[in-house]
Amino acid sequence: MESLLQAIPQLEDELKNKYSQSLKKKRLDYAHEYGTKLRELLKEHNVKDYQKKMFFEQIRHFASQDTDLPKDRSEERFILTYYYKIAKYPFEEAKLINWSEWSQLFDIPAISKEDRIIDWLIFKSKENKIPRELFRELLTGIRLFSKNKDLSIFTQEQLFNKLNQIFVITENKSMLYDKYFTSRNIEPTKARINQKQKYREKYFIEVFNKLKLEKTKPLEKICEEVFIKVYNAPVL
Repeated sequence: MESLLQAIPQLEDELKNKYSQSLKKKRLDYAHEYGTKLRELLKEHNVKDYQKKMFFEQIRHFASQDTDLPKDRSEERFILTYYYKIAKYPFEEAKLINWSEWSQLFDIPAISKEDRIIDWLIFKSKENKIPRELFRELLTGIRLFSKNKDLSIFTQEQLFNKLNQIFVITENKSMLYDKYFTSRNIEPTKARINQKQKYREKYFIEVFNKLKLEKTKPLEKICEEVFIKVYNAPVL
């Protein structure tokens, strides 16, 4: 604690001076540098995995002097844990995902326990930057897939194959929206516009269920059938 009471305020002062004029734009830079220091401190003090929660609580409640430090997302999801996890990756990789997207990621319980999902997202982002709206859709699919599942039973190959499938389902939804609505200069019903998340979830859930029942049917065909039904898409 004596070490933390000295190291943390000093770190926060340095970061505050460095980013005081551009913190909104440099939130990810701030988080990565803060997280890098946390990793150094955990290693220095030989903090075990089961001790991390207490370690971050001690920093938050006793060592931190930063009154602008974002609030913890919940009692189990500490902002300092987010910083710590982001710093696992070199900054060039971490910045492939912007700060608001990192926050959305860590708000999904399964992702807070399974770093391989983030490994996959960074790998995918290296191929092509994932547009913001597509990223939001993708996280919905990942959240619904991972709900109430123990992802540790999946090998990396199995997990990545499933995530690749969710990515294809997400891309198909975007292409189908363009095919049935945008390209025809029309919109879905008012309810589907006003309740985007509800119908976004409904699309993924029905695709997942249909995949289990119709294993031999092409994924693209399943996506289209579900999309037409969920979004009440007008016949071409």
